[in-house]
Amino acid sequence: MLQPAIRDFTGAQATDQAATDAPASSLIVLGLTTILFSLHHAGFFPFGGAALGTGLFYGALGLIAAGLVAWRRHQTFSAVLATAFGLFWLSLVALVVLPETGFGRPPQSSALSSYLALWGLFTSILFSGASRLSRELLTFLAMLALFLLLLAAGVAAESPLLNALAGGEGIACGLAGIYAGIVRLRN
Repeated sequence: MLQPAIRDFTGAQATDQAATDAPASSLIVLGLTTILFSLHHAGFFPFGGAALGTGLFYGALGLIAAGLVAWRRHQTFSAVLATAFGLFWLSLVALVVLPETGFGRPPQSSALSSYLALWGLFTSILFSGASRLSRELLTFLAMLALFLLLLAAGVAAESPLLNALAGGEGIACGLAGIYAGIVRLRN
C-alpha cells in the first residue's frame, strides 16, 4: 500500500511519521522550558531546583536527543535548532550551578547579557534563514529572539522592570512554541 508523502516543517519529504515528530516535540520542549524560565524572570518564583532540573534534563537532554534524531533523518534546520537550544539550556544551567558548587565565579552582568544577546542574534539568524517555513515557526523564532534580546537588555541594565517585561514576553513566546509544535503534530 502506498503511503502519502509526509513533510517536516522545513518542507522536505519525510519517510515516516517519526520524522515529523522529532521537530514538533523539540518545539514543544523548547516552548515549555522557555515558559518555566520566563516565569522566574516575570517574578513568579526564584530560579531554583525545579527550573534547573527541567532545564537540564527536559530542555538540554531532550532537545539534544531530538536534534540527533532530526540530524539522522537529514532535517538540518530541525537538527540545528534543537541541538543548539539543548546546548543553550545545558550551558545556562552550568552558568548558574557551577559557581554555587565552587567551580568558578558567577558571571558578571556584562558577561551574562552578552551571552543572552549572542543567543538572541543566533535566533535572529535562524529566523532569517527560515523564510520558507511555517508562520507558526517564524512567529516563535521571532518571539524567542525578542525574548533573549530583552532579557540581555534587562540583565545589562540590571532592571527588574525590563526583566519582568522579558519574562512576560517569554511566557507568550513559550506558548507560541508549544502551539507551533502542536500544529506540526497535527499535520
